[in-house]
Amino acid sequence: MRKGLGVFFIIVFILTSTVCYVSGDNKNELTKKEKVNLYFSDKETLNLLSIKTEVTYDGNSIEKKIVEKLKKDSKDKKYDYIRTIGPDITLLSLETRDGTAYVNFSSENLNGGSAEETLMIDSIVLSLTELKHISKVQFLIDGEIEESLMGHISIKEPFDREDVTSKYKSIKN
Repeated sequence: MRKGLGVFFIIVFILTSTVCYVSGDNKNELTKKEKVNLYFSDKETLNLLSIKTEVTYDGNSIEKKIVEKLKKDSKDKKYDYIRTIGPDITLLSLETRDGTAYVNFSSENLNGGSAEETLMIDSIVLSLTELKHISKVQFLIDGEIEESLMGHISIKEPFDREDVTSKYKSIKN
């Protein structure tokens, strides 16, 4: 009887430990940090600035965290940059399959001029392709491939890093 009771308590301990781990009580083990170059617009909206940034994420959501960071203006006096994704633009999902990141935006509030659209596309493509497992970025609107994000640039095909870097004489660091 004592052996059975001991085995019971061991099983309960193992199950409790597993549930605590899965439920997130060990957040330090699930949280990851990675330094990547993110690309923001300069104040004149003429060029992109490469900013080395630490991205904190949990699990496999680094791609979403990168896009979230591109929606924020500089608060650091060392860097003088502006966001490339408007604060009212909603990212619906972001999945990576076979080396391509599928960035799905809501059509709501997705508007702007050609410069805004160019900087948004370019900064997302350059930032996401900094990750070793991403070589292309396909933009979607409400889950579908459309003509363009804001009416100026075709998004029917995925973009790779060379599509973007070939437009710039240099990207400032």
